[in-house]
Amino acid sequence: MSSSDRNVRDVIHLLLEVIPEDQTLLREKIIEFNDTTIKTTAPRHKEKWNQAPEHMNGIYFQELGYILEDNTGKIDTDWKRNLVKVFANQE
Repeated sequence: MSSSDRNVRDVIHLLLEVIPEDQTLLREKIIEFNDTTIKTTAPRHKEKWNQAPEHMNGIYFQELGYILEDNTGKIDTDWKRNLVKVFANQE
Protein backbone atom coordinates (compact mmCIF):
# COMPACT_ATOMS: atom_id res chain seq x y z
CA MET A 1 0.00 0.00 0.00
CA SER A 2 1.47 3.35 -0.96
CA SER A 3 1.76 6.14 1.59
CA SER A 4 -0.88 8.16 -0.20
CA ASP A 5 -3.38 5.30 0.22
CA ARG A 6 -2.94 5.08 3.99
CA ASN A 7 -5.39 6.73 6.33
CA VAL A 8 -3.83 8.54 9.26
CA ARG A 9 -6.38 7.02 11.66
CA ASP A 10 -5.24 3.51 10.67
CA VAL A 11 -1.61 4.49 11.18
CA ILE A 12 -2.39 5.96 14.60
CA HIS A 13 -3.89 2.62 15.61
CA LEU A 14 -0.72 0.81 14.46
CA LEU A 15 1.53 3.33 16.23
CA LEU A 16 -0.33 2.86 19.50
CA GLU A 17 0.27 -0.90 19.21
CA VAL A 18 4.03 -0.26 18.93
CA ILE A 19 4.39 2.36 21.68
CA PRO A 20 4.91 0.78 25.11
CA GLU A 21 2.25 1.44 27.76
CA ASP A 22 4.81 3.22 29.96
CA GLN A 23 5.23 5.93 27.31
CA THR A 24 2.12 7.65 28.62
CA LEU A 25 2.91 11.20 27.46
CA LEU A 26 3.48 10.16 23.84
CA ARG A 27 0.43 7.90 23.85
CA GLU A 28 -1.72 10.67 25.35
CA LYS A 29 -0.54 13.22 22.78
CA ILE A 30 -1.35 10.88 19.89
CA ILE A 31 -4.76 10.02 21.33
CA GLU A 32 -5.51 13.69 21.95
CA PHE A 33 -4.43 14.54 18.39
CA ASN A 34 -6.75 11.85 17.05
CA ASP A 35 -9.67 12.89 19.23
CA THR A 36 -9.39 16.66 18.80
CA THR A 37 -7.93 17.14 15.34
CA ILE A 38 -8.95 14.21 13.23
CA LYS A 39 -12.35 13.30 14.66
CA THR A 40 -13.37 16.94 14.85
CA THR A 41 -11.61 19.51 12.72
CA ALA A 42 -9.50 21.56 15.09
CA PRO A 43 -9.84 25.35 15.03
CA ARG A 44 -6.53 25.75 13.21
CA HIS A 45 -7.99 23.71 10.32
CA LYS A 46 -11.43 25.35 10.12
CA GLU A 47 -10.40 27.32 7.03
CA LYS A 48 -9.61 24.03 5.30
CA TRP A 49 -13.00 22.42 5.89
CA ASN A 50 -13.66 22.18 2.17
CA GLN A 51 -10.37 20.51 1.25
CA ALA A 52 -10.24 17.07 -0.32
CA PRO A 53 -9.96 14.27 2.27
CA GLU A 54 -6.64 13.10 0.83
CA HIS A 55 -5.25 16.63 1.22
CA MET A 56 -6.35 16.79 4.86
CA ASN A 57 -4.94 13.30 5.42
CA GLY A 58 -1.54 14.62 4.27
CA ILE A 59 -1.80 17.56 6.66
CA TYR A 60 -2.66 15.18 9.50
CA PHE A 61 0.32 12.94 8.67
CA GLN A 62 2.62 15.95 8.81
CA GLU A 63 1.30 17.00 12.21
CA LEU A 64 1.52 13.44 13.51
CA GLY A 65 5.16 13.41 12.39
CA TYR A 66 5.79 16.55 14.43
CA ILE A 67 4.25 14.92 17.51
CA LEU A 68 6.46 11.85 17.09
CA GLU A 69 9.57 13.96 16.50
CA ASP A 70 8.92 16.18 19.51
CA ASN A 71 8.21 13.29 21.88
CA THR A 72 10.50 10.39 21.00
CA GLY A 73 13.98 11.85 21.23
CA LYS A 74 16.86 9.75 19.98
CA ILE A 75 15.86 6.61 18.05
CA ASP A 76 17.79 4.26 20.32
CA THR A 77 15.37 1.45 21.22
CA ASP A 78 13.60 -1.28 19.30
CA TRP A 79 10.15 0.20 19.86
CA LYS A 80 11.31 3.57 18.48
CA ARG A 81 12.82 1.89 15.42
CA ASN A 82 9.53 0.03 14.89
CA LEU A 83 7.65 3.30 15.34
CA VAL A 84 9.67 4.90 12.54
CA LYS A 85 9.06 1.88 10.29
CA VAL A 86 5.31 1.99 10.86
CA PHE A 87 5.12 5.74 10.31
CA ALA A 88 7.26 5.52 7.16
CA ASN A 89 5.21 2.57 5.86
CA GLN A 90 8.24 0.24 5.89
CA GLU A 91 6.61 -2.58 7.88
